[in-house]
Amino acid sequence: DNYTSLTMDATTTPGADGASKLCLSCHDGTHPGVDTNHTISALATSHPVSFVYDQQLAIDDGELVDPTTLASDILDTNSKMQCTSCHDIHTSAAADPNLRWAYSGSANNVAFCRTCHNK
Repeated sequence: DNYTSLTMDATTTPGADGASKLCLSCHDGTHPGVDTNHTISALATSHPVSFVYDQQLAIDDGELVDPTTLASDILDTNSKMQCTSCHDIHTSAAADPNLRWAYSGSANNVAFCRTCHNK
C-alpha cells in the first residue's frame, strides 16, 4: 500500500523503489522475527517514500524546504525521498538509533523534521 494523505502534494506510484525497496524487503511487517517496533506494516502508516522531491513540489506544497538547499545525499540520484533520506543503519545518534540526526525538540518543532519541512 502507498502512503496517502490529504496534505501530500507529491505524486506516488505503486510500491517503493530505490533504497526503500531494499529496506522494505524486511521491514514491511510481513516477516516473522523482525522487531515489531521497527517494522512498517504499510506505507500508509509511515512517512512517504519513493516520491520525487523537487523545487516544483516545494512550491506546490508551500511547507517544504527548497530541495536545492538540502545536503546532497538526502535525496537519491532520481531526486526521490527514500528511507535512507532519514535513516542510516551504519550510524546512529546517541538517543536515536538508525536516524541520521538527533530527533530533538518539542512535539511541534522537531529539528529533525525541519530538515525538509517548514511547518
